[in-house]
Amino acid sequence: MINLSTEMLGDYARVSVAGDVDFSTTERLVDKVVEALAAGARTVDVELAAVEFMDSTGIGGLLRIRTRAVDEGATFRLVNCSARLRDILRLTGLDSVLTLVSEEEP
Repeated sequence: MINLSTEMLGDYARVSVAGDVDFSTTERLVDKVVEALAAGARTVDVELAAVEFMDSTGIGGLLRIRTRAVDEGATFRLVNCSARLRDILRLTGLDSVLTLVSEEEP
C-alpha cells in the first residue's frame, strides 16, 4: 500500500510518499511525478521519510523519474531517505546518480 500527495508552489513540487514502494505501487509514484512535471514543475522533491519498504522495482522507478526530469530540464531530489535506503543506494553506487538531501539541507 502506498499513499501519495503532491504540493505545488510555482515551479516547485513536493511529492510525499508513505508506505511501500514496490512492484505493485511504483507506477503510481512515477505517474505522480510525471504529472507534476507536466504541470510545470522544474524542481521535484520526493519525500521518502515515511517509506517503510522499497524493492528493486521502486529503485528502478526512481531512476526512470530522474531520467524523465533530466530530459525535461528539471531537478529531481530524494528528501529524507531512511538510513537503510541510503545504504542501499550507496552500495549500488546510485547515490552518485540520484541527489539525496536531508530536510535541513538547502
